[in-house]
Amino acid sequence: MSVGKQRRHNSYHNSSQELSRLEKVNREIEENLVRFRAMVNNTHAGIVAEDQNRNIIIINQMFCDIFNIQARPEELVGFDCSGATEAVKHLLAEPDLFPRRISEIISKQETVIAEEIKFADGRVYERDYIPVFTEDKTFIGHMWQYRDVSSRKRSEESIIYQNKLLKALFKNSTDAIVYFDQYHHIIDINDNFYKLFGYRLAEIKGFNVDDVLDKGKKDSADRDFTSQVLSGRKIVAEDTRYTKCGRPVEALIKGIPVHINNQFAGGFGIYTDITDKKRYETQLKFLSLHDQLTGLYNRTYFEDELDRLDNSREYPVTIISVDLDGLKLVNDTVGHEQGDRLLINCAAILKQTLRISDILARVGGDEFVAILPRTGYPSGAEIAGRIQSAVEIFNREKQEHLPLSISLGHATSEEPGKPLQKVFKEADDLMYRAKLHKGVDARAQIIQSLLATLGERDYITEGHARRLERLCVMIGEQIRLSNKQLSDLRLLAQVHDLGKVGTPDNILFKEGSLTDQEWQTMKQHSEKGYRIALSSADLTGIANLILKHHEHWDGSGYPLCLKGDDIPIECRILAIVDAYDAMTSDRPYRKTMTKEKAIKELKKNAGSQFDPNLVQTFLSILEMDDHRENK
Repeated sequence: MSVGKQRRHNSYHNSSQELSRLEKVNREIEENLVRFRAMVNNTHAGIVAEDQNRNIIIINQMFCDIFNIQARPEELVGFDCSGATEAVKHLLAEPDLFPRRISEIISKQETVIAEEIKFADGRVYERDYIPVFTEDKTFIGHMWQYRDVSSRKRSEESIIYQNKLLKALFKNSTDAIVYFDQYHHIIDINDNFYKLFGYRLAEIKGFNVDDVLDKGKKDSADRDFTSQVLSGRKIVAEDTRYTKCGRPVEALIKGIPVHINNQFAGGFGIYTDITDKKRYETQLKFLSLHDQLTGLYNRTYFEDELDRLDNSREYPVTIISVDLDGLKLVNDTVGHEQGDRLLINCAAILKQTLRISDILARVGGDEFVAILPRTGYPSGAEIAGRIQSAVEIFNREKQEHLPLSISLGHATSEEPGKPLQKVFKEADDLMYRAKLHKGVDARAQIIQSLLATLGERDYITEGHARRLERLCVMIGEQIRLSNKQLSDLRLLAQVHDLGKVGTPDNILFKEGSLTDQEWQTMKQHSEKGYRIALSSADLTGIANLILKHHEHWDGSGYPLCLKGDDIPIECRILAIVDAYDAMTSDRPYRKTMTKEKAIKELKKNAGSQFDPNLVQTFLSILEMDDHRENK
């Protein structure tokens, strides 16, 4: 072959090889583009690739969906994106910023990663920008990618909100809270921890939480609680903690373990101050088993103790039943305050007479019971005698008080075969038998004390009762009353105001007019006096007269509004004399009237307040009395 032909053959062969190589490269490029388009179309991000003139080379459906582009991706190839930013900016939360930022990024030709873009409808995307260069660093295009991070952002915002909420709860909780790590070291405390325990964070940060709140006590319950929390258990307990100054605090303790990313990180100690609650519980428990007035045990505790002792080894057991005589009489006459004072004095005497091992309870209004474990009948009788002696000593030494009178009975069970309820009934029966035997004497003693109290009132010591008795008897004799009526009249003059022992001094000796309420209280004294008199054998005969001694002739009096001759004559006489003496004597609410003015008042009220015939009789007696004095 000639040289020319050989050269043409070689040239043809080389061209053929080059064509084959180019075809292969093109096929590879096409295959790569297909794979790239497939990757772009199947990614969850919106992607667009542009040439250096911003004409679209590749765009996926996700990009179209993000920016609400209605055309199909293949229809957009070759489209100039320069004007598209203006067309879609209304979708953004900051419309004017979007095109400006695009231009800025393009002008710098620098990579941008995860730039946040917010849409007006609340969506959040991250934008990546990559400038595309050839190997010789020739700029040939742009690559944009938009990833939807709305869900992640919402989660992040939720976490941030929850963290803020937890911090707010931690700091503002009404409970004291401490956060400690897995080594028991204090990391943080809230404001109420400082308020409750007195520590500031700077003082105790890094300290062992148990050492701080238990004051270094070894083997304390708190250390066990903390260890349980650090082992992953939640705990709820009540225990005592100590403040900075050592003051004990009763606390409800809650321990909560803390896990972060499935790893144990420490725990919360939450302390609720229940000191007041505990104190109230103690008080309620005390009140549930004690009598509020006397502080002694109540019937509930007494019954429980009877049951407990029934089959115990405390035999023999003696029971003493005690009743305070005349309590109802005192309550009805001088008021419950005086009655309560009697009960308190009685309880004090019983308590100081009994032994520490004895059980004393108030089981009723005026009833007390003492249980004496390991006490036989002779010893029980001796203790009962000591109680009676203590009452007598009290009455001698405390004469300013109303006298105490008690009735008691005692019974003994020598061995468990005899139920203590039966022993209590025997003691109670013996007490009531003693009460029946001495009932009249006890009431008489109280009434004498009430009369003595009445005698201590100011106007009595000035001779009020003696003056009334003298003038009443003079009228009675003038109208020829019987001896019994005259005797009743004398007694009535002395004790008609017996019911006033229950009237408070601030009413009885008030200077000035009484209020309506005070007047109603004052008017009760005739009924109180009536009840007292019925309780006394010596006064029963004039109880009815005491009740009616404030009735008026015209029916305007009290308490029964009797009128005319329906009012006992003894009461009509007393009404005139009592009014006259009141007007002619100094009283807290006014000064003495002259005799003439008092007589004028009697005449004025004759026929309304007073029996007119008896007024005339009384005035004639006064005239005769004046005549005798003048002689």
